[in-house]
Amino acid sequence: MTLPASSFTQDPGNAGSTFTRGQAAVADGFVLFASVNGVFAYRLSTGAPPPPPPSGAERTFIPVADANVKSTSATKNYGTATTLRVRDGGGTTDTYRSYLRFAVTGLTGAVTGARLRLWVTDASPDSGRVVATAGGWTETGVTWANAPAPGSTTLGTIGATSTTGAWVDVPLAGAVAGNGTVELALLNASTNSAIFESRESAHPPQLVVTTG
Repeated sequence: MTLPASSFTQDPGNAGSTFTRGQAAVADGFVLFASVNGVFAYRLSTGAPPPPPPSGAERTFIPVADANVKSTSATKNYGTATTLRVRDGGGTTDTYRSYLRFAVTGLTGAVTGARLRLWVTDASPDSGRVVATAGGWTETGVTWANAPAPGSTTLGTIGATSTTGAWVDVPLAGAVAGNGTVELALLNASTNSAIFESRESAHPPQLVVTTG
């Protein structure tokens, strides 16, 4: 294409170059002009302001440990299972809770947001909620009998899921303050189980942290 001189401005990196109008090629936001004096790069000028910079940087963390526990197998460990499960049996049938630990490192700015991403393998009208929990458990040692009690404050709600083989994103409030260990528990209030892939699977949970 051939552009009139009013449609471009010279790139500062090529200040002082000689411009000769000719055929232009667009590459990476520049218009490249070939002439007898060489090839010169010019930025397109549309009259619109440049787009704003990204609002924040994101870092994604995979659990360093995760496991589910089962009320009716109170001393059995499921730390190597490929799934995490939540279910509320109401004290008469199986209740499942899941625990996740993340090691958050490398943050250099203030945390402006966080979300938990889970890969759904079994959907539920109540896929649960996310709460904080104490540490001290190990992936290959935690059981229903020795697991820390889930916190009472909901950090994020998973809600209903209907699609399997897909991610669900759960915004978290107050879960991540900065670098350090983040301990989370998943639980629900339904006899309809929700199941997600664990860190031993092809789609491990993700904690996505945004900094400003």
